[in-house]
Amino acid sequence: MRDITLNPKQRLYVIATEGGVTFFGFDNARDHAQQIAQRLDRPDLMPTADDAASLTGYEKYLAAVRAWGESAQDHGTYFDPGTDPRLARVLGPAAVTAARCGWYWATPAPARAGSTSSTWSARSAARSAC
Repeated sequence: MRDITLNPKQRLYVIATEGGVTFFGFDNARDHAQQIAQRLDRPDLMPTADDAASLTGYEKYLAAVRAWGESAQDHGTYFDPGTDPRLARVLGPAAVTAARCGWYWATPAPARAGSTSSTWSARSAARSAC
């Protein structure tokens, strides 16, 4: 596993990269791992209260993401925990079409120092065939 340290005061995993560090929130990791564990019916992936502020929490997050990627459900659209179900129903089919046509409208942007939330930037790469 990469070089990861904890910042308990800001509730962040601090992840070393080739170009510096990036951050991932304890709550973010827990919420994604919980959602995936529930959808896959995999209680072994479910984080516990003790996992939240430890490297075990990040390891469970990684295991959950890996399990999702290996599952048949990986072929659908994945929405962040807390996404309004009405929005997911509308965007789900559009996201599948966009992926098939090569349209990408949201990509993760690098985290800034001190930031505790994800940021996204828009980009598009539409193919003329669609």
